[in-house]
Amino acid sequence: MPPRPTRCNARCYFSTILSFSLPNPKISQGKRQGFSPAFFRAEMATAGGRGYAALGRRREYFELIGAVAFTISGAALGIRKGMDLFGVAMVGMTTAVGGGILRDVMLGQTPPAALRDPTQALVAIAVSVLCFYIWRWRKTELHNRYADAVLLVADSIGLGIFSAHGAAIAIQAGHGANWFLVLFLGTVTGVGGGVLRDVCCMERPYIFTKHIYACASLVGAAVCRALWPLGMGLAMLAGCGVTVVIRICAATFRWSFPKA
Repeated sequence: MPPRPTRCNARCYFSTILSFSLPNPKISQGKRQGFSPAFFRAEMATAGGRGYAALGRRREYFELIGAVAFTISGAALGIRKGMDLFGVAMVGMTTAVGGGILRDVMLGQTPPAALRDPTQALVAIAVSVLCFYIWRWRKTELHNRYADAVLLVADSIGLGIFSAHGAAIAIQAGHGANWFLVLFLGTVTGVGGGVLRDVCCMERPYIFTKHIYACASLVGAAVCRALWPLGMGLAMLAGCGVTVVIRICAATFRWSFPKA
């Protein structure tokens, strides 16, 4: 039986219903030959599956954008620490895939997705190498206030995308009713790579010292979970947008929690 339609795939099912309301030679042939209802259910499932595949591809592109954004922030910190090419590439890759690996291990999904499909890791390495050589060629031009702004935006986008994506993975794994688990995994996915980046660079983790970082990730994951009944795409975009806005505002206006 095909999955029951929900709001998150309403467009997919509308297209499916529309396609079956028009003349379809294959279905007409099935009617003439007296095929069982299973024949028509299989056809409906196949058409619906195309919609699910399209949603999956869009989510992969969404996650890849986040990986590139996080890679830039990780590679930039490695460059500032004076690392060589290999070190910069490893820090950039760790920042991009570290949070997702931690999330998958906690969910018991092993090997982690980043290791089963190394696309993100390979893209992260390529972007890190590119950042390394751009820095060497344009070192004097990049020492200005615009560099910090670019790094802030890149880090914020990566944080927003991975926070929403982590929450979505937890929901799709069947834990949607457990709000604590969804928010926890969303936050771990968002900040995990940054924590590993800071540890590799011998820095105090950013989430414990500067502005509002982990809380922005937490709020984004909560928004994604709250809007999930309205559709996966809307929930992830809204969660990502809220996280990015909070993160940039916190850095711009110096929002911070009281310190000891």
